[in-house]
Amino acid sequence: MDYYIDRLERLIEDVGSSEADDAQAAESAFAHLPANEIEPLLRIRNREAGWAAANPYGIRTGCVWMCVIVLILATGVLSDELGRDAGWISFAIAIPLTAFYHLALVRGLRNRTVGRRVRALRRLQSIDRALSLIRNKHCIETLLPFLERGERYSFPAAIALTGILPTLVQGEGHYLPRDQRRIVYKLLAVADPQRYEGLILAILHALGEVGGSGAIVPLEYPAFHPAKTPAGQRIKLAAQTALKRLHSRLAREEEGKVLLRPAVSPERPEETLLRPAQAGTETDPQQLLRPVADD
Repeated sequence: MDYYIDRLERLIEDVGSSEADDAQAAESAFAHLPANEIEPLLRIRNREAGWAAANPYGIRTGCVWMCVIVLILATGVLSDELGRDAGWISFAIAIPLTAFYHLALVRGLRNRTVGRRVRALRRLQSIDRALSLIRNKHCIETLLPFLERGERYSFPAAIALTGILPTLVQGEGHYLPRDQRRIVYKLLAVADPQRYEGLILAILHALGEVGGSGAIVPLEYPAFHPAKTPAGQRIKLAAQTALKRLHSRLAREEEGKVLLRPAVSPERPEETLLRPAQAGTETDPQQLLRPVADD
């Protein structure tokens, strides 16, 4: 895990690099990112999101409590050692401790937190850019469960899936496991169209290309549900298109399963010849087709 994190840390820095060659190499690496590196990448983003959300002014309370605890402990120790009144000792300690609190502790921690927060915001942009570049279809199976793991994981997973799902074509249904399709079905019904429009459109395309009969009902909800916003209108139109494409593909697949069979099988099919219906010249019996008996 540490090896993957170190490698990804370097690639994240290169994605935001001003060097064109480094940035291009990093983008290519993320486009073909292996599925086993998805979770380490999301962990890195989760860490940076925590720093980006940190309040640099929220450390004041923690510093105050720390100074109070130091004051109490120091007063107790010194009063016992010196045998003097605790009030005077605490007063003597409080003056330099307050100066240290205002001039060094709070200011230093605040400046460090602000700097780290700015760096985290910059790195979040690079990570989200990297997630949008992923095109490895094997990552779909790894990413789908993260849609159910809370905002800090579902949002970056949605960014990656928005780029990968539209690349699915007919015959690639194995990249969208049947046991995980309930996740996308649920998302079609509950996801916010304004926030997750890109992901919803990507899911609609994927289901139109590789969905089965189980996708009909989930597609019908956005296809016929009233749309009140421009994003909802776009989703509704895409759902109707995907539903038509799905019905057409399922009908073709069903037709391919229909085979012509004789109404009555002959007793000895290997000796029964299939002769052409029209009259004409005699055909050599050795060249005529023979039905094969069912096992």
